[in-house]
Amino acid sequence: MKSMFVIASLNIDMVASVEHLPRKGETIFANQFNTFFGGKGANQAIAAVKLGAKVALYGKVGEDAYGTAYQDTLSQYPFHQLEVDISKTEPTGRAFINVSQSGENEITVISGANHAIQKEDIANLKLIDQETEIVLSQFEVPQEATIEAFTKAKSENPNCVTIFNPAPILSISDKLWSCTDILIPNETEISGICERKFEQIEDLVIACQELIQAKKIKYMIVTMGEKGALLVTENYHELIPSKRVEAKDTTAAGDSFIGAFAAHLLMEGIVTRDTVRSSICYANTAAAITVQTEGAQSSLPTKLQVESQMKV
Repeated sequence: MKSMFVIASLNIDMVASVEHLPRKGETIFANQFNTFFGGKGANQAIAAVKLGAKVALYGKVGEDAYGTAYQDTLSQYPFHQLEVDISKTEPTGRAFINVSQSGENEITVISGANHAIQKEDIANLKLIDQETEIVLSQFEVPQEATIEAFTKAKSENPNCVTIFNPAPILSISDKLWSCTDILIPNETEISGICERKFEQIEDLVIACQELIQAKKIKYMIVTMGEKGALLVTENYHELIPSKRVEAKDTTAAGDSFIGAFAAHLLMEGIVTRDTVRSSICYANTAAAITVQTEGAQSSLPTKLQVESQMKV
């Protein structure tokens, strides 16, 4: 049976609910404080699992109470395979998040054990095999580990599709570009990659197509919040609108989208422009459900929830 592999950043999310995001130099009071299990990689993997995908996850936590609690939480999900190593030198990753009344957020991440993942850890894994059809990663784990996972997966299965979420934004190495099939940035991240802001969607499309030609990737999907997601190939583009909902917390919206996109693409069984487009529509629905609930993993929808909303 086809499966996907996720290199998972594992963070403890410490979330403060505030009236508005603090301005430069401003101190504000929080109305509420909660702690959740998060991390982009884990959120994306759990999103896919809750939607019925066969997922193998690898991550690393610290030798601390947060790490123990995170392992217990992950064991409650029906992962196909699950391997979490313990760093002897770094603590479990943490993220400090402010969420405004309008649902906007700002996030500061302390990577901890996530950045202790080495390429050798990935090289020695048995979680990647000939059944691995999709590999998913982000910048919350070291670039060298992602490159190792992508190249190892393609050596096991030449048809494997690699999906990279360049978040938080860093410089993408030529090696990583060369082994990435689908890039999924948001508006801020694509501006960072291109080192410019985009006022018009036409300019964004041109920049994405130039990147596709230069870096030889197959698809680029720019998530644009309530506006939807922009699908770009070398000679095609389309803005696929999102569902209109009232957002309460956008913290895991992007992760929900990416996990749902990967899960649906895996279920489609083939990567074409049509299956990528249908997977974006599916992912837009999952993200719309996510933003209506507070928290990260707790807000990720089930397959039944998404399919019900798709019919509306």
